[in-house]
Amino acid sequence: MDTAHAPSTLTATATRIAKIETFAVPPRWLFVRIEDSEGAVGWGEASLEGHTEATEATFAEIRERFIGHDPERIEDMWQVFYRLGFYRGGPVLMSALSGFDQALWDLKARRLGVPVWQLLGGRVRDRVQVYAWIGGDRPSDVVDAARARQDQGFKAVKMNASEDMGWLDSPKVIDGVLERATSVQALGLDVGLDFHGRVHKPMAKQLAHALEPIRPLFIEEPLLSEHVEAIEQLSKLTTTPIALGERLYSRWDFKPFFERACVDIIQPDLSHAGGISEVRRIAAMAEAYDVAVAPHCPLGPLALGACMQLGIATPNHVIQEMSLGIHYNTNGHDLLFYMKNPEVFDVRDGYVEALTGPGLGVEIDEAKVREMAKDCPPWRNPAWRGPDGYVREW
Repeated sequence: MDTAHAPSTLTATATRIAKIETFAVPPRWLFVRIEDSEGAVGWGEASLEGHTEATEATFAEIRERFIGHDPERIEDMWQVFYRLGFYRGGPVLMSALSGFDQALWDLKARRLGVPVWQLLGGRVRDRVQVYAWIGGDRPSDVVDAARARQDQGFKAVKMNASEDMGWLDSPKVIDGVLERATSVQALGLDVGLDFHGRVHKPMAKQLAHALEPIRPLFIEEPLLSEHVEAIEQLSKLTTTPIALGERLYSRWDFKPFFERACVDIIQPDLSHAGGISEVRRIAAMAEAYDVAVAPHCPLGPLALGACMQLGIATPNHVIQEMSLGIHYNTNGHDLLFYMKNPEVFDVRDGYVEALTGPGLGVEIDEAKVREMAKDCPPWRNPAWRGPDGYVREW
């Protein structure tokens, strides 16, 4: 046996990982299925929007390293994959690790017959506040969409602040943002505004200042996360809470934002930032800096299940994104499509009750997953260009 890839002999049980499968399914999700030598199964989600093929290819390494490993040693496998590949971090490797990690937690908790949150120290809340999307990539018809969310039980929504925006754009663009946001607030809903990293500093400063009087829940990704110095500058110009984190993939990526005290709400994605194991650590770091946690999750039911398990057990968790009816979920492939127990995500008065089923609390229709994975076209985000032909941030 190749000792570089051999499982440790210091195992607690005779059970071994027997099979690791991935399923690319519509609309843009990558599900992970683990089966152990006794036939027990765990599911996770390694969805990386627009890069499914790259993430799926990473599972060749995961299979080589971990088939034959004790499935209960979740942290050991996390450390082996993260550290022993030498090149570490980034969206592709960390998304693959995230889905694998979620599936391991699901498997372990199911074998014990408890929700994952029981293994994280037990619940600190009985229900989780949630919000949903309105308006699409280029926000329009937000009032009708907001009313539909109210009918579904939501009290808070999020929408893209603007369409694509130039480095320096017309003040009329800002006027449109304010008009849309205030029209939704007039319905009685709280509103988060997502700049989506598509706004550059000359306009981000103006937009953040203009939004301050209407008091949105937060402004999200006001600038791309690689501009930490500019985000620090912006944080000193506004009292509106700044949220970011979907494009950060580990506790080390988050560390400079905590140290500079320039973010108020972090949004790690449990399908990109190392799964339950790593986001639990990131949340604990955030608490030490008095920063709230609101995980990013415009993805599928397994990703949401993982987020809910974390939220139920995490003191500084504040609100959870749900992809129910999001504009990416096309042709009937919505959040609940692959679930046998969709009722667990029912929204009542702005909250979802704590999931009580075993594992992630999500029962997947395996036959439907296998059928839909047979011929799933890759998803790609649109390519936008300004009037001068220059490519713009999506």
